[in-house]
Amino acid sequence: MMDERQRSLSGQTYDAHAPVFLELKRRTRQLLSQYNQLAYDQKSEKRTILQAMFAKIGSNVSVGAHLFVTTGVIFRLVRMFQSI
Repeated sequence: MMDERQRSLSGQTYDAHAPVFLELKRRTRQLLSQYNQLAYDQKSEKRTILQAMFAKIGSNVSVGAHLFVTTGVIFRLVRMFQSI
């Protein structure tokens, strides 16, 4: 039998208030609070927090404040713009 997270990842109906999601939301809110308090030039600290929140981060990723994410577990950040 699938748990709620497996159900969500497979596109099935799931309980968004299941303990697994409440913990993910709590953890993400904590990381977002830390991220949004950092100064613009604290790039390595920002990247460390983004790595804790996202499954994968590409090169040359920049995220401005104030970042808002609900869970941040299954998302990837990739390069948004590429030089011509």
